[in-house]
Amino acid sequence: MHKKPNCIVMVVLISMSLFCFASNTTRHALGNSSVEVVLFWDDFEGYDVGTFPSGNGWELWFNGMGTQHQVVVDSVSSSPTKSLHLLGRDYNAALAARRFVSNASCIGFRASARAEASLGRLGDNARLAFTKAAYGGSCEIASVAFNDDGTMESCGIFLQNYTVGQWYTIREVLNRTSLKASVWIDGELRGEDLDVTASSLPVTPELLYSIEAFSVSQCYNAVDAYFDDVEVFEILPRPPIEADVSFCPDAFNLASTGNWFISYVELSEGHNVTDVDVSSMRLNKTLQADPAYAVCGDHNGNGIGDMRVRFNRTNVIGYLESLGISYANVTLTVAGSLFNGTSFAGSAVLRVSALVGDVKCDGRVGMYDLLKAASIYASREGDENWNPNANIAPPWDMITIRDLVTIAAHYGEKQPEPIPF
Repeated sequence: MHKKPNCIVMVVLISMSLFCFASNTTRHALGNSSVEVVLFWDDFEGYDVGTFPSGNGWELWFNGMGTQHQVVVDSVSSSPTKSLHLLGRDYNAALAARRFVSNASCIGFRASARAEASLGRLGDNARLAFTKAAYGGSCEIASVAFNDDGTMESCGIFLQNYTVGQWYTIREVLNRTSLKASVWIDGELRGEDLDVTASSLPVTPELLYSIEAFSVSQCYNAVDAYFDDVEVFEILPRPPIEADVSFCPDAFNLASTGNWFISYVELSEGHNVTDVDVSSMRLNKTLQADPAYAVCGDHNGNGIGDMRVRFNRTNVIGYLESLGISYANVTLTVAGSLFNGTSFAGSAVLRVSALVGDVKCDGRVGMYDLLKAASIYASREGDENWNPNANIAPPWDMITIRDLVTIAAHYGEKQPEPIPF
């Protein structure tokens, strides 16, 4: 039992009379949620004509018609002046591979290719694929092939016809988790979510995550094939926009009552809060913001637009209590996305107390708490000066004499270790 100072009743009466009188290495963006990170790129301009491009990590796994044919040339190119020429023969491919390492769930390549003949026989005349060594040979995964019958295919699916001697730009994205691949030719989507195939091994996530290299090859029919502007990339989530988050108030009393917990969000330069999808916003990835409420303005007058959002206060209390939090400084994160899919996130510290009457949430009930409650006497939720931490006695939607008397009744109570702030 704590002894209450005699001045408490006087403070309450004086406060009552006063207020009665005064009353946000990449190259290519994928939408806005992910980005292509280039792992390697080669246009073959940095090599001498007549040599194999081993200086940039290329390896000749199989030499086809002979090593002397697997060389950089300047007679044919997509851009600007050189390309890689490969020439194989039946059952003896010319295959050039470039190793890379990535643990990303989605990887891809982009390259230009052309075949110089289409003889109507079996097999393919040019091939681009992800590759790994297997059984003394190679296993091509999700390959894109220029067949000798004039068709292009991937994963056993027809993509389109091709014209002999014409360059085509191939882009493939491989999802190693879903075992799907999508293929674009000259910017047009030709195969979407194809079931991945492999030339010599069962298709599993383990196989796709064990890919060692990207390869280009000329496999059959002794047809000249050319490759240029090769790029391999991984697809990673775009880092979220940095957001400046604040809570109003920046303290939270678990013993108080109210409908809403208020947060303000500012986005980093170049981004506008009017583009925020409120329904995407979450507190600590758990509690959804009220999707029907958002107020844009500049509440702190710093010249940067912000958005006021609200979370169900009862849900916030339940969440904090489920974490075993009753007295602490807690870092909470507000995250969400813009309508275009760009994500954002920001964090702020919230002082939390479960002590009845602890408006400041510093682990003790004192004069500040009483005066603070008196200063917002008669305020209601929605008013600018509303502070739910003082709302500890009925009626629950208004600060009244009952709240002041309840705080006075708990005057002097404190926790053994007050919260630092």
